[in-house]
Amino acid sequence: MELGGYFSVARRWWTTLLIATAVAGLAGYAIASSVPPTYEGTARLLVGPVVGDVDVMRAAGAISYTYAEFAVSEPALDDVRQQLGLPEDTPIVARAIPNETTRVLQIRAEYGNPEVAASIANLLAENLIAISESSGGVVLPEGLLDVVEPAAPNPVPIAPQVSLIAIVAAATGLLAAIVLVLLVEYFGNTINSRAELASTAAVPILGSASLGRRFRPSRRQPTIVDAQPESKAATAVRFIATEIAYAKSDGPTSSALVVGMAKRDGAADLALGVATALARAGRKVVVVDANDDSDELSSLVGAEGAGLSELLAHPDMDPMDVALSRPRWPTVVARGALTPSTLVDPDAARALIDKLNEQFEIVVIAAAPIHLSGNALVWAKAVSVVVLAVERDRAKRDDLAYAMENLTGVSAAVLGTVMLDHAPRPKREAKAASSPRRASEPYAVAASRAATTDPRRTNQRGG
Repeated sequence: MELGGYFSVARRWWTTLLIATAVAGLAGYAIASSVPPTYEGTARLLVGPVVGDVDVMRAAGAISYTYAEFAVSEPALDDVRQQLGLPEDTPIVARAIPNETTRVLQIRAEYGNPEVAASIANLLAENLIAISESSGGVVLPEGLLDVVEPAAPNPVPIAPQVSLIAIVAAATGLLAAIVLVLLVEYFGNTINSRAELASTAAVPILGSASLGRRFRPSRRQPTIVDAQPESKAATAVRFIATEIAYAKSDGPTSSALVVGMAKRDGAADLALGVATALARAGRKVVVVDANDDSDELSSLVGAEGAGLSELLAHPDMDPMDVALSRPRWPTVVARGALTPSTLVDPDAARALIDKLNEQFEIVVIAAAPIHLSGNALVWAKAVSVVVLAVERDRAKRDDLAYAMENLTGVSAAVLGTVMLDHAPRPKREAKAASSPRRASEPYAVAASRAATTDPRRTNQRGG
């Protein structure tokens, strides 16, 4: 998976990762808080004299290890249980830590009560001193034992470390969630990298763009090319538009179909963005909403009323009678009354594209996903080139393979694919307070066209 793919996966699953981390952390905190606390008492003894010659000091350091063994032996612990009146099966955790250099012997005892923990450590120290003096009072200098610091009750428990356990549990939960997400993505059925896209489609990748990152289209700025012309995404769209416009070796492309893999996956935004980029470059462009499953493109510009369906039903109609136009913007033909039950005649589709090419240099058509509409194949056969828009982490490999099989079956000229990292989510448009004209400001239609009384030329134009 590419680095960009990991970021995309993280954006998609961030709530799952966050919830897993929080649940694991809270569970660790709750469990650690329910464990009885353990306190520690520490007594320190000096082995040998404070000052002595090198041989005495070295011998004292060696003897400290012997004392450490006696200090926490099981008989010594049994004596402490008897002295404190504890049951014989009471568990006592005790350690003796010698230091050959400093000759300081630490006796540490752990218990569920700070006072008892300190008492255990002190008794172990006292008993060890008694053992060292059990030879009748004759003790060599290197075998002397003196208490340097008796154990004192410490109210701060040494375990459990609730905060640390909660942090470790949260980190473990996050790691487990990441592993699970990566397994789901790896064994899942979605396209999550350019490598997967190239291997599945077996056609060139024209580019990639994040059309929806930090951008929400509106009717005044329906494309990234309008809203953020200097952004990387807008630059990527212009590059893709150039590839589409000059894909044909025998001259400029006259028509192109942009089709996606799922509803509202950004294919309509890409089609309108490509058309806008070409229009900004001085090309005469018309973009046609041929999506019989959804009105995505028409909604982006607010196009309502008559459109493609009327042009197909009335071949003699002038396309400009239902087209929405604005200077330096692509002309738009809305979908009209087109529905999934509307079967587009292949000859009518080609004839309409030819008629549009009489007035426009390039016709960009946005159709429904191939697995949702058979008409998409009709337009794929009628246009010069086909571009597949694939949304990362959402488009399914099976759908892409199905689309490629069907496009190959109708001998469509598939130019390549475009990976969309994030599909835009349109802003909610405020309803017009007075007339529909206020909502159609971005696209203005000539008054002479709008005033016609021919029912075939009646079109409520929205922007």
